[in-house]
Amino acid sequence: MHDDGYVGSAAQVALQSKCVALHDEIMDTPGAVQGGRLLTSDDPACLGWDRIAAILAEDGFFGCRLVPRADLDTVRSRFAALNAAFDCWDVFAATPADIAARPVAAPPDGLRLVTGAEAGRRDRLGAVQAFMAGQGVVPLPAPFLDGMLGPCALAVLTDASGRILSTAYAHFPHNRHSPFHRWAWTGLAATAPEARGQGLAGIAYGTVLHEITGRHNAGQVYAMARAENESSVRMLQKLGLTQMPDRVSGMARTGDARLTR
Repeated sequence: MHDDGYVGSAAQVALQSKCVALHDEIMDTPGAVQGGRLLTSDDPACLGWDRIAAILAEDGFFGCRLVPRADLDTVRSRFAALNAAFDCWDVFAATPADIAARPVAAPPDGLRLVTGAEAGRRDRLGAVQAFMAGQGVVPLPAPFLDGMLGPCALAVLTDASGRILSTAYAHFPHNRHSPFHRWAWTGLAATAPEARGQGLAGIAYGTVLHEITGRHNAGQVYAMARAENESSVRMLQKLGLTQMPDRVSGMARTGDARLTR
């Protein structure tokens, strides 16, 4: 489905639309995070478990970002009481200095790196979102990717014909009430199967890391990856991110289907 800047299944688009519609409220509510794809919190106790229970009952999903690992058992128990499973990702983070110490390689001859306003043009974003979705990555709605809802960095690597080969993205999902207010989330890393193993993902991802820390002055960057996703973990580490042993992120779900991989 692709309609007015949204790409995904009907359920995914419904959740994305909700994130856009509630953007101002999310960015002004203590404990809330702009997940872009589902309602999310970086402090569930502050947001309120009754409120989370109502969201979960309506949406079937709820996200958590940068939760203290020491609280993980409590969070799992809370969601279990709401008949929801809780899937976890490890968190990897870096400072601007860490990123600056890892220069990004230039694209190979014949390839083009598109960033900034050109990457976020509305007449092109549908193709970018469809590419992400085709690689199993649920994209964010266009108002996030084009910067309408806040500073961001989008990188799109193409061949000479304009065919998309790799993407990456970063933005600021935490609001002014959060201790992570100036932390930028990075993700939406997608690479065409035929282009893998050539370092293209690192070029796209490294580009957004440098842009979000340089041009947009992020105080910290972070990403989420499953421990078993060894290729993603290796790429993040190569780009200067290291695992935060004291933080985890995750997603609660009331059904069997996962919203993202």
